[in-house]
Amino acid sequence: GDLEGAETEARAAMSSGNRQPEPRLILADVFTARGQPNLAIDLLTRSLQEGVNDTSIHAKLAITYVWIGEFDKAEEVLRGFEETNDLGILLAFGKLALTRQLLSDAQGWFERALAVDPTNPTIKLNLGIIALAEGRLAEAKVLLEEAVAGSPGSFEGWNTLGAVHARQGNAEGALAAWERAHEINPTV
Repeated sequence: GDLEGAETEARAAMSSGNRQPEPRLILADVFTARGQPNLAIDLLTRSLQEGVNDTSIHAKLAITYVWIGEFDKAEEVLRGFEETNDLGILLAFGKLALTRQLLSDAQGWFERALAVDPTNPTIKLNLGIIALAEGRLAEAKVLLEEAVAGSPGSFEGWNTLGAVHARQGNAEGALAAWERAHEINPTV
């Protein structure tokens, strides 16, 4: 939660000649958290141009493009990585497909990611979102319960679980999940 401290440390690591991706990824996260995704994109693009060519940089850049609605640019960043088993890249492909409402494609990407990391709550959240969108409520409920168990601070997980409970006619479960989501992010 200390964005200024994170920025200071990331910039210090980068200025010392550190060519690892981590400081750049942290700084990109700081920019995104501040609502400055274009600064994150500039940083990540410059990092790739400077030879910090790590799949984590590609994945973060693609996700940032997805976040601002630049789907073609995200696809361009991911081009050539279709056969990878890198978790970040698989998640980026899945998020891009999900955002484009290509649910079958997204399902495939997230299932590949789940094979890499079977307990990852982000993957289960996204698979739960797809199951909900396709009306597979029982499956969505299980996936989302696993997602929030693995990441209890997930606003999106609790909010989506509330929607599943509501669609199942479980008002009490829906209210409990939505109250939890509201505790996590009272501004939404």
